[in-house]
Amino acid sequence: MRPNPATITMRPVHFGEGKARLYADFDGTYFPGHIKECQESEEKRADFKRYFGTISDFLRKAGDSIRFTLTTGRSLSSFQDAQRKLREAGIDMRLPKALIVNDGSDEFSRVEEVPPDAMRDDAFSWETLDTFRQERLADLADWNPDVVRQRVRTFLQRQGIAYRETSKNPVLNRGLAPLESWGDSPSQAKLEREGAFQLSLSVPKKAVDDVARFPSQFTRAVGHRLHVSFLEKSGDQFKFRIRPFVEGKKLGKSHDTIRAVDAAQLQDDLVLVAGNGHNDLDMLDPATYLPVFKRWETMPARLKPAIEQTPYLQDCLKKLPLMGIVVRDPEHPEPKLERLIQAYGEGPWRKIIPVEKGDLLNGIQQAIREYRVQNPQFQRKLDPQLREALGDPLPYRRQVLHTMGTMVSILHTGMRTLHSGFRAGFDYSLIWLRSFLGRPGWRLLPDAENAASR
Repeated sequence: MRPNPATITMRPVHFGEGKARLYADFDGTYFPGHIKECQESEEKRADFKRYFGTISDFLRKAGDSIRFTLTTGRSLSSFQDAQRKLREAGIDMRLPKALIVNDGSDEFSRVEEVPPDAMRDDAFSWETLDTFRQERLADLADWNPDVVRQRVRTFLQRQGIAYRETSKNPVLNRGLAPLESWGDSPSQAKLEREGAFQLSLSVPKKAVDDVARFPSQFTRAVGHRLHVSFLEKSGDQFKFRIRPFVEGKKLGKSHDTIRAVDAAQLQDDLVLVAGNGHNDLDMLDPATYLPVFKRWETMPARLKPAIEQTPYLQDCLKKLPLMGIVVRDPEHPEPKLERLIQAYGEGPWRKIIPVEKGDLLNGIQQAIREYRVQNPQFQRKLDPQLREALGDPLPYRRQVLHTMGTMVSILHTGMRTLHSGFRAGFDYSLIWLRSFLGRPGWRLLPDAENAASR
C-alpha cells in the first residue's frame, strides 16, 4: 500500500542552525575608550589598533556564522562622527552588518565598501533604512510624530516659551512632514527629531517661570500614552526624551533582541548581547525573555537562592538561547549590572559573562563555549566556521559528514515534494482519461474490454 503524501510529516530544514547573532553596545563595549584618547595618545592608538585587529580576525574567520549588529544610544550623525574620527586616527574599526541607533529607534544597513584608493568620509555611509522594521514598529506603537510635536508646541506656547525645530539626520525624515526652522537663539527651546520613534526637547531654564514644577507639568501635558524621560537635572537646561511604548513597554534595545531570541529557539541558534550601561540592562537581563523571573524584580536578593533551589528555573535558563556579556568599568560601576552578575553569573545555568573593558572578544568566545555545554543540541549543530574561529574545528571527516547530511536532508525534502506532485498529476490524468473514454460514441476495443473484465 502506497503512503498518502499528505500524511507524511517531514522535518523542516533549518538553514541557520548552529549560528550566532551578536548585539553589542558601542561606547564602552565595542569601543572601549574615548575618541580623544585616539587623537591625543600614540600609545592608545596602538592599543586600539591591536584590539580591533583581533576582533576583526575572529569575525572574518567566523564569516556568516555570526551576524554582528551594533545597537547604540547615539544618533546616526553622532555615530558617523565617531566613525570618521577613528578613521582619521588610523584605526580600522570593523563595521557591523547593521546599526541600530537611538536605543532601538532606527536600524540601518551598511552600503558596500568602496575600494581603499577611493576612501572618502562617506565611504561607509549608512543610507539603507530598514523600512519593514519601521512599518512593523509603527503598527505596534501608538506613535504619530506630528501629533507629538503638536502637543509640545501647544505646551510651549501656553508657557510663553519660544522654540525652534531641527533635525540632525535628514535621512530619517524621508516621507515625513518637514521640520520648520524658527531661528537660532540660546533663549529658545529646541525640539529635535532624532529618529523615527524619538524626539528630544531642550528648554533653557531662564525661559521657564516655575523651574521646580516644569518637568512634572511637561510630562503630564505631553506624556499621555508616551514615555517621557527627564535626562538632566542640573546645568542651565532641561532635557527631555519622548519615545513610544511598544507592546506595553518602552521602546529600547531589547525590542530587537527579543525577536532574535524567538527566532533562535526555532533554529537552534544563539543570541549574544553585550553592554556596559544602564540602557543595556533590559537586553542583558534574562528576565526580559523569561516572564517567570519577573516576580523577583522587586526582591533581587532572593533570585539566586530561588534558582539554586528550583530545577525548573535552572532548566529554563539552560534552554534560553541567550548569553549576556557585561563589560565592567572599574571607574564607573553600574549597580544594577552588578546585581545581574550576582544572580546569573555563576553555576551551570549562568547567562552572564563579566569581562573587563577591552576584553570583549574573550567574553564572546567564553559565552559561546558556555552555551555549548548548556545546550548539547547547539553543540552538535555548531557551524563549522564558528568552530574554526573558536579554535575547535571539526575533523575533516566530520566536516564532510556535516555537509553531506545537510545535502541529503534538502534532497530528501525535494524528492518528497516532487513525488507528491507527480502522484497527484498521475491520478488526475487517470481520472481525465476515464471520463473522456466514457463519453457516448467512444467504446474500448473488444480485446481491451475483455482484458478489463478479467
